[in-house]
Amino acid sequence: GQIEIAIEPVGVYDRSALENGDIVVEYPAYLTVSLNLDNTDYTWELDHLESFARYQDPLYQGLNRDPDTTPLVMTLTVP
Repeated sequence: GQIEIAIEPVGVYDRSALENGDIVVEYPAYLTVSLNLDNTDYTWELDHLESFARYQDPLYQGLNRDPDTTPLVMTLTVP
């Protein structure tokens, strides 16, 4: 069988960056998946991080980044 889980992480703003006119946002996703199959427990700890950044200083604008828009797909295998 298959299971599909959709996660919509909440943006975490770097408030110290806002003071300089920069925008830096991280979108963390932490997830624990537990499965009990034939009285055997399986657990997966998953974490993923996307980030967004816009810097005002031209020296740092090369570090601007957008989060990946493609969905994260992971295959969890039961032994």
